[in-house]
Amino acid sequence: QPSSPTAAEAPAPRAGVPAQVGLGDIKEAWAVTLAELKKSSVRVAAMLNPSRPIAFTDGVLDVEVQSAYHADEMSAVGNRSLLADALHAALGVRPDIRFAARGTTHEPADEPTDAAAAVEDAVVVTDDPVELVRRGLGAEVIEEKTN
Repeated sequence: QPSSPTAAEAPAPRAGVPAQVGLGDIKEAWAVTLAELKKSSVRVAAMLNPSRPIAFTDGVLDVEVQSAYHADEMSAVGNRSLLADALHAALGVRPDIRFAARGTTHEPADEPTDAAAAVEDAVVVTDDPVELVRRGLGAEVIEEKTN
């Protein structure tokens, strides 16, 4: 009877593999995807350096690139198709892809700790070099007492 549960369970995951791929999976496979893309086009791969997937909703992948120029170039059908092919090679999915320049998008809701840390870091503004070094190194300043 062990063959009955296995037979019943096996088709369901295979049929739902694309639906089970999420933003986390795409982020984990992003370096592999870019390596696959580089095999097809070094130029297009270079356009995505640096880049990062920022959202994956309803089969649409949003990718943040470094500038509006890169977003426009990557939005061209041929370039977008090459990336979709690389994603398919890496993960077996071929989503619709949109591109946005860095700074023009919101942080996704599933990364509140990164956004909160960025806000905390952004609030602290100082010109004191000792304070900058202290924060950067996580150091503690010890005041010297003179008698």
